[in-house]
Amino acid sequence: MDILTMKMEAIMQKFFEANVDFICKLTEPKLKEELNGSLSTNGTRFQGVLEALEEETKLLKREKSYYQFCKNLMIETMPIV
Repeated sequence: MDILTMKMEAIMQKFFEANVDFICKLTEPKLKEELNGSLSTNGTRFQGVLEALEEETKLLKREKSYYQFCKNLMIETMPIV
């Protein structure tokens, strides 16, 4: 009886593995498509964030130059006491 049970468990394990392989093969293209879509969407978002950061950096550099100009102007025009 134990030998029969062991053989049945071995057969069930093989069927289970075959089912898992079959399901994986069926869903693999769909999963790849979803992954590519996600990567594309995230890539677009990341590109947008990078562009926004570059724009902010440009604005900060302009503000820094402006404040340095104002500081230099104030130093030059202040009377020395």
